[in-house]
Amino acid sequence: MTDNIVHLVLARIDGAPKGTKGISLFIVPKKRINPEGVLQPNDVDSIGIYHKMGQKATPAMHLEFGGKNDCVGYLLGEINRGLPQMFLMMNGARLGVGMGGIHIASAAYYASLQYAQERPQGRRLNEKQALVEPVCIIQHPDVRRMLFLQKAIVEGGLSLILQCYQYLDLEKVHADQPEIKQHYTQLLELLTPVAKTYGAEMGFIAVNQGLQVLGGYGYTEDFPLEQLARDVRIMSLYEGTTGIQAQALLGRQVVGNQGKSLVKWFEEVAKTVHEAEHSATLSTYWNDLMAAMRNFQEVTNQQFKNAAHGDMEVLLADANLYMEAFGTLNVAWQWLQHGIAAEKALNNAEIQGEDRVFYQSKIETLRFFFHYELPRVQGLFHRLMDTTRLTIFDADAEVLI
Repeated sequence: MTDNIVHLVLARIDGAPKGTKGISLFIVPKKRINPEGVLQPNDVDSIGIYHKMGQKATPAMHLEFGGKNDCVGYLLGEINRGLPQMFLMMNGARLGVGMGGIHIASAAYYASLQYAQERPQGRRLNEKQALVEPVCIIQHPDVRRMLFLQKAIVEGGLSLILQCYQYLDLEKVHADQPEIKQHYTQLLELLTPVAKTYGAEMGFIAVNQGLQVLGGYGYTEDFPLEQLARDVRIMSLYEGTTGIQAQALLGRQVVGNQGKSLVKWFEEVAKTVHEAEHSATLSTYWNDLMAAMRNFQEVTNQQFKNAAHGDMEVLLADANLYMEAFGTLNVAWQWLQHGIAAEKALNNAEIQGEDRVFYQSKIETLRFFFHYELPRVQGLFHRLMDTTRLTIFDADAEVLI
């Protein structure tokens, strides 16, 4: 396909410190230039193909570096600074992976929506007449719940990822203004693992809801849902598993910088809430969001108390639950922004037809998210405030047998 392939490889120099502080970053080309100026093999070989659950058209190779002891790598940046350099690339990739989860979930939503609009099956639950024609399944409440959930995840998750990209743009725009740039950098670093995780984890849930809408047909190759379910599964593993993202959020971005980034995030959400305060239609929802955020602040304060004892296992044992709650709050914030924009549009009498239905759909999906999804954080908050430790390993009391 190309004359050469250049790999960026994390490796350890002889005598480097143990742990992540001893990792350096290297440029390792498949071919290197010899003293005569000619490209020669650099002892980088593919020694196998990974057979994956999904993404069948994307080969994943098992590479070997230096199998013949003739591989040369060129140091990139400072010695033992490889991990921070990698994260510069990783953060961009994380947003891409979160977007991957969302775009696959979007395809699943529209496939299952079309199926629900076309598939007649059963009658309305209050209909007692056996001779009445069956209705399309989009009229059944449980199917509508699954479709609403997919739409809420897809459009809310996409909005959160675009929020991150907006911060990335603002960071670049203010490159010559260090304080302002740092403001957006901190927000971006706080929300990047959240956007990645929400897109990946909730994208998977959304696709499976789409498959469920089709029933048994969803499990066949006659429809695209089974492929989408396989393909989306990798997203929560790419660029750091969900557990790693959650530890980065709570350990590094919240506790690690004394909550400074979180304060900036609260200020951002407060701007949206202040704008929503002028709306009678959105009154219930901004109040619900503020109540959840107050509870989240209590939970976060508890995490700082855990951190003060210096026991990282206690602090990070339920980091995944903290991530899940924070992700839900972020998407609730995004839906409130959608609601503000939709209400403004609906107040414009010139907006009619499909455009009007579009904005009405935004309001109804916002209502769904706040009535069905946001309440879930209370259970997460309850567990995060619970001091009972069940998952920390104890060699003397091991029960997983």
